[in-house]
Amino acid sequence: ALVISSSIEDNPARINALVNLARLNRLNHKPESATLHIDQALSLARDLPDFVAEAAYEKALIELSQSHFREALTWATSSLAAAGGETKGRCLNLLARIHRAGGDKNEAVAFALKALDENRRNGRADEEANALRLLGSVERENKRFVESGKFLRESLEIDKHIGVSLKIALDLEELAALSGDQGDLNMMADYLERAYSVHLNGARVLKAASTKFKLAEIYRNTGNTALAESAL
Repeated sequence: ALVISSSIEDNPARINALVNLARLNRLNHKPESATLHIDQALSLARDLPDFVAEAAYEKALIELSQSHFREALTWATSSLAAAGGETKGRCLNLLARIHRAGGDKNEAVAFALKALDENRRNGRADEEANALRLLGSVERENKRFVESGKFLRESLEIDKHIGVSLKIALDLEELAALSGDQGDLNMMADYLERAYSVHLNGARVLKAASTKFKLAEIYRNTGNTALAESAL
């Protein structure tokens, strides 16, 4: 796609191809290649403002993947400034993620609440669930367990409604962590068993295996040797 669009100077198509190449390289843990492609996309987007938001969004994710929090915030803010109505909520969620990763929970919550409101107004259920999950996770870390549970169960309900397998598993894992923090290892194991099943049937074998390993540790800690050995 990049070769064809470049051969006819179709710059909008070139930008889309470069952003996709950057995203693929980021997901394949190749930050240098990802940066090379996204910088080319951003250079082309200078003359095409409608394409700035997506390119800046991906640039922020690439910086975040390398723990360059200040740079990630700069690009995420640029993406938000250029974003259209329905995509602003996604940018706000990204800003919340970056602040959380950088250790600023207060800012993370503030942006997640803005994202929650924006995404609800625009009917973006997927991003609404992302905001709820982040809020639930931060509240769990702050030991506000009742509030955490409300956010996480609402996120799970939305993700199940729209059928996003990976996000369902993430919700279940967060609920498992919440149960563990509250000292309910049996409930923690129940949530992890559900997460294991979701991962396995979603063809995420490594994640399923990792979940089973956690279950083995729980069963061992609760004295259930047979279940621990079976999980291993």
